[in-house]
Amino acid sequence: MRRPFTLSPFFRLISAHTSTILSKLSRLNLFVAGIASSWLLFSAIPTLLAFKRAAESIEKLLDATREELPDTMAAVRLSGMEISDLTMELSELGQEISQGVRSSTRAVRQAEGRLRGLMAAPPKQRKAAAIRKSK
Repeated sequence: MRRPFTLSPFFRLISAHTSTILSKLSRLNLFVAGIASSWLLFSAIPTLLAFKRAAESIEKLLDATREELPDTMAAVRLSGMEISDLTMELSELGQEISQGVRSSTRAVRQAEGRLRGLMAAPPKQRKAAAIRKSK
């Protein structure tokens, strides 16, 4: 007849030690994981505080933009209209100057033509024409 399977005392001792060691290793792993998690959390605190400060700065910037942008855009529109008006006035002034230059050119040409006509006339006619003009 066969005997039932039983472990020898040596194997029983090894089995007991193995389970004790595994139990202790499991606890050690949990302890190390807890320390690592705590260290990670504590090292992340300065980063989280920096994110908080950055978010507050962005919020302040957006508030300032919300307050200042409409007035700034109105000023830009007004400046654009003033530039447009100034451009039109300069264009009109340029046209007036062009007309003045043309009329001055005509007057100079007429004077030049009369002067040439007087210079081409004999000396006696020049004196008579000059006397008539002075009266």
